[in-house]
Amino acid sequence: MGDVVLTIMDSKPRIAENEFGWNRSAVALGIKEFESGIVCVNDLTERHKPKSEEKNPELLESIRKIMEPYSQAEPRLRTTLLSTSHTNCSVP
Repeated sequence: MGDVVLTIMDSKPRIAENEFGWNRSAVALGIKEFESGIVCVNDLTERHKPKSEEKNPELLESIRKIMEPYSQAEPRLRTTLLSTSHTNCSVP
C-alpha cells in the first residue's frame, strides 16, 4: 500500500483514499512502514473494551429486576428468552 501511494499517488494518502477507498491512516502507516522497512504490528487483543457487566457486575441483575414486570415469554414457548416492547424512556 505504501509503495503504491509513493509511486503512483505522489505520497498523498487523501488521493489514495478517494481513488481506491483505502483508509488514510492505514495508507500513512503503510508509507511509514515502507520507508522505514519496519512492519508495525497492531496488538488488537490489548484494545479490549470491557463489557458493561464486567465494569459493573450488579448491572445485569438490576436491569432484570426493573424489566421483569414488563417481560413476557414467546407465545409458542419455543425459547426460554423473555422479550418486552418497553424502551428505556417508558420504564419508570
